[in-house]
Amino acid sequence: MSSKVDLANEALLVLGADTITSFSDTSNNAVMVNRFWTTERDVVLRSHRWNCAIATANMAALSDTPIIDWEYKFALPTDPYCLRVLDVRTVTGDIKLDHEIHGRELLTEESSVDITYISRVEDVALYDALLYEALVFRMAWKLSYPITRDLGVMQSMGQMYEAVVREARSM
Repeated sequence: MSSKVDLANEALLVLGADTITSFSDTSNNAVMVNRFWTTERDVVLRSHRWNCAIATANMAALSDTPIIDWEYKFALPTDPYCLRVLDVRTVTGDIKLDHEIHGRELLTEESSVDITYISRVEDVALYDALLYEALVFRMAWKLSYPITRDLGVMQSMGQMYEAVVREARSM
């Protein structure tokens, strides 16, 4: 079973760097990995409709109404945390609804909606193989210049990341 330390170590190994034993290590590599992990994980999750990150929720409107343009507003889910809304439908599921996202609120014309969204998946063991690989190369891309000081390596890691995401999107 893979962990976030395993994933981070794969990114470090791709760069020829020393591995870490935990995110709380005091080594330079652990400090950098810890610094980039949360943001880069969320960026990769938002970048594609990863099956393992898709969640649904039935939502009821908040009591106060939006100031302009829409009749109802909803707080985006926090458990699991909503990173990106994919679809908003009526509760019967038959009509896709127009909507806007303002900060952490969803605005629409219906008082009750179902949403499909990309959730924050923190357990690396739940990642499919391409998501895992995409995050390895995304982390390697982010870590490449601080570790190697080589723009060519940085460019190569960016290209590898883009290739994995492109492969995932083609499936």
